Amino acid sequence: ELHGGTVRGVAALAAVVDLADSISCDICGGNATNLMLGNPVDQASAYAQASPIHLLPTGVPSINVAGQYDDTMPPTHTRPYVEQAQKLGDHAEWMQVNDVGHYEL
Repeated sequence: ELHGGTVRGVAALAAVVDLADSISCDICGGNATNLMLGNPVDQASAYAQASPIHLLPTGVPSINVAGQYDDTMPPTHTRPYVEQAQKLGDHAEWMQVNDVGHYEL
């Protein structure tokens, strides 16, 4: 619950859905290391608690949107999250917006 209400759905635009993967793929310059105060090996518990892919299933429907030419948050980063969410029974969709990058999205 959030402020007495219930989260009914999530629209994620170019979202970091796997913090460890974002570091290994140098997404956003590996800034997840700064956010998490260390790397995934040294801060394994923190990454497990904060990384969206490790919080599945959520029971909340989501649509995960990526720009075709997004070189800041590559579309390939989001697909495994959607696949895992679906595998675990969550209603999750992936949508690519053609001909746009990160900032146009």
